[in-house]
Amino acid sequence: VPLGNTGLFIPALGYGIGTAWYKTKDVARGKRLETCIKEALDSGYIHIDEAEMYENEKWLKSALEEWLKSDPKQNVRENIFITGKIMRVE
Repeated sequence: VPLGNTGLFIPALGYGIGTAWYKTKDVARGKRLETCIKEALDSGYIHIDEAEMYENEKWLKSALEEWLKSDPKQNVRENIFITGKIMRVE
């Protein structure tokens, strides 16, 4: 999918970390989510999709930091797209 006139394209298919990991508070479950995110990145996903209401941003942050450090020459943040949805509160 083209991103405006930037010349960038974001994959239409992304690895979603939402519903199955809804409000993951359990540390072991959160660590499993981190592992799944890193495995998705290792398998070629470059689009990660998350949503504020699922409250799993901290697991994404941790997984991304670890993945980037694991191979800094190959794993580059500029090659990853992260999309999110923000909750509307009235």
